[in-house]
Amino acid sequence: MTSINNMLKNVAKDTTIYGLGRVIIGIVGIFSIKLYTSLFSPDIFGTYSLINTTVNIAIMVLTGWLLHSGFRFSNEYETDEKNQSFYSTLFLCSIVITLISIILVGSVLKVLNSKIPGELSRLIITGALFLGTQSNSMILFNLIRAKRMSGLYTILGIVQSLFKLIMIYILSTFTKLGIESIFVSGMLLDILVSIPIIYKLKLVRHVKINHFSTNILRRFIVFGYPLIGVSITTWVLSTSDEYLIRIFRNAAEVGVYSISYKLVAAGFGLVNTSLMLGIYPIILKTWKEQGKKGTEKLMEKILGYYLIITLPTFVGLTVLAKPILKVLSSPGYIKGYTIMPWLALGMVFQGFTEYIVKVWELQENTKIIFKLMIIAGLINIIGNLIFIPIYGFRAAALTTAVSYLVYLLLVIYLSGKFFTWKFRIGSVFRTALAGSIMALVLRMFINIINRSTVYLILGIILGAIVYLVALCATGEIEEEISGVRMVLKNRRAK
Repeated sequence: MTSINNMLKNVAKDTTIYGLGRVIIGIVGIFSIKLYTSLFSPDIFGTYSLINTTVNIAIMVLTGWLLHSGFRFSNEYETDEKNQSFYSTLFLCSIVITLISIILVGSVLKVLNSKIPGELSRLIITGALFLGTQSNSMILFNLIRAKRMSGLYTILGIVQSLFKLIMIYILSTFTKLGIESIFVSGMLLDILVSIPIIYKLKLVRHVKINHFSTNILRRFIVFGYPLIGVSITTWVLSTSDEYLIRIFRNAAEVGVYSISYKLVAAGFGLVNTSLMLGIYPIILKTWKEQGKKGTEKLMEKILGYYLIITLPTFVGLTVLAKPILKVLSSPGYIKGYTIMPWLALGMVFQGFTEYIVKVWELQENTKIIFKLMIIAGLINIIGNLIFIPIYGFRAAALTTAVSYLVYLLLVIYLSGKFFTWKFRIGSVFRTALAGSIMALVLRMFINIINRSTVYLILGIILGAIVYLVALCATGEIEEEISGVRMVLKNRRAK
């Protein structure tokens, strides 16, 4: 049985690998925002954003249950015979569902051909094709993550994001493709990165029609279908705002909101995603080997690390919102800086919630997650319906943050009835103090940081250094520093 300390070492190892990849992917994502805003006007990008949001919700509804089930159960089917049944059931379902979806979209477009402008029609059909490649690519990536192939996952993720950006520029600049070049590039890169995963998992050998298992399918449905509801309500909380902004305001406001959201998501993606990618497989292993008590101890540590890592991201995106948008977007998008603090706060709440709801996923009780998200989703929709017509995209950011806060409070309260959550008040205070010092220093130099891209980069580095020094001064990471010293000492001794 693996100890908690060894589990945390595995978390650190995987998170470091994922983290390095996410840093590169995040930087590419930030450059993609600069590319999008220079190539496409807010109204055109707003239209793309709505189609892309529709594609994402379709992926959640159609194949999200397979995505979650594939990750949750992949390590329970490890023999060749079990692998054949597991992979065959998983991918035959996914392929059939996506093919039917593409055919349906094509049929609808053919019927409505005269009523839909040609550019919009091309955008929709490329979006539907992207749905097919993206959904299967996501399942493949989840499988290698479940098997802790962190190196392969990271390398392919970097290749995918970097070459997609290059391809978008080439296709949109040197061909007749417009904004649909984003979908076309995504399709081609999905296919490219899927090939080594298929080879690594030996899927060509394993996936056969006669290995399809109805028993495994039933297990997928029982576990995965409630999570479709979770995915839908996650979409309601995060991106349904764009539809309501388009209905009550205009496509240009959708574009401004979408770019601000993407920037905040890119910032949090540098830390949140890498942490979760490394942690969840370890949580599953701890639950299996050490049960509830061991998992409680692990989660206490993880939530503390989450706060330490995400707080400087929140502070940076809040204090530096306007300089960031001035550097990374065109003038038509800059007014979105006013909503970035609220979007960032919502993502902090969302991140905490993602860890806490794992206790229900571990018990395969996903229905309660769906019910709680319905409540949060309804609050979001009602708030948007009331305030977006009056205040526009700014109201959407605020209602999203409030909805995530309600969701977080509900999951803490209800999960606390059977799972002990220990929040160390002293640790929270010390971390908050370090974040406040970072914010104060950045505010002191904001006029200098505002001058150029170089000063913005220096400001981000300054903020990170101040935060780290403040953490050390408060003693919050004393244990971690001692651990690093011990590792270095042991290596020298060898």
